[in-house]
Amino acid sequence: HPCRLSALAQILFKKPRHQRWAGRLREVSVRLVIVDDSATNLVLLRSISSKIGGTVIHCFADSERAIEHLMQHDVDVIVVDYSMPRITGVELVKRMRSSPRHASTPILMVTGSSERVVHERAFAVGVNRILTKPVKSGEYQAAVEALAIQHAREAAA
Repeated sequence: HPCRLSALAQILFKKPRHQRWAGRLREVSVRLVIVDDSATNLVLLRSISSKIGGTVIHCFADSERAIEHLMQHDVDVIVVDYSMPRITGVELVKRMRSSPRHASTPILMVTGSSERVVHERAFAVGVNRILTKPVKSGEYQAAVEALAIQHAREAAA
């Protein structure tokens, strides 16, 4: 499975408890889907995401399988890569926004591009937040947490 960490990766990414990011969601379970065609990026994003307390993570290297999963499950945040084969991140976002289940689910897009046109295209289809690769751990965690809190508030309203 592309999201499983090897024993070496677990050691490399693990930090002592006192050094972990302090702003974690502690009492909320965050249902997170990560879609990226790069196994390396999936492992990295999963590792960072696992440091957000109570996170249930599903990873997909294939955007078609991710869409199948998302059409059957509610999630709190979707993280998607911009550039993927077959179904791009932009196309995946369009499909989620046209689905009643995910019309308002927060979406974080990660991209290797800092070009304005790429970011404008992503926002135009309904992306809530964009991070440019290489993703900084603290910035990613803060973005996922903020989007999860936003989703929880909207669901409670």
